[in-house]
Amino acid sequence: MSADILYLSAVDIIAAAPSEDAARLSILKAFAAMQNGRATSPPKQMEELSAGLSFQSRMATWEEKGFAAIKWIGVVPVPPGSSQPGIHATIILNEYATGRPLAVMEGNILTGIRTAAMSAAAAQKLARRDAKTLGLIGCGLQARYHLKALKAVIPTLENVIAYRRSAQSAEALVAEARATGWNGTTVLTPEAAVRDCDVLVTTVPA
Repeated sequence: MSADILYLSAVDIIAAAPSEDAARLSILKAFAAMQNGRATSPPKQMEELSAGLSFQSRMATWEEKGFAAIKWIGVVPVPPGSSQPGIHATIILNEYATGRPLAVMEGNILTGIRTAAMSAAAAQKLARRDAKTLGLIGCGLQARYHLKALKAVIPTLENVIAYRRSAQSAEALVAEARATGWNGTTVLTPEAAVRDCDVLVTTVPA
């Protein structure tokens, strides 16, 4: 590997992360580019080896921006309540014109930022302007990024209802939400999370 390739760890990605508004606007621009045929993102490739164990790849190109990228993902089963991540993502960025590799980046944090920005873009178009309660099914890394991204686009959100198979994980997320000004509660079933929310986000393995 070339010594001039940039290596970005999770700590580096967090330090360089865009604001929630900037991330959402970038997502909208990418969607528009794909709709107009100026960017591409073929279907994900996946090799499922056993229940909960798979390896996946997803690529994208954007000539106008000068980049192409591939995301390589390992998905492994983890027991409920485990602190170990079940998804491990790495992103390789290449220069479009030359194919030269430019950067290797930790992908979990970027995935959290990108997925939350996608949800926020959808909420901006579809959610009621006076929405107050966010329901979360799944309480991992992506849920945490959704709290910030959705609050940025719907400032009236103030309550979070959280469900996860592991009550401990749901309680930890609610505690973090309360520390940043949300009212939060955990529930015992997915139905309970859905029933009383204005905006619903599911962040669970396929």
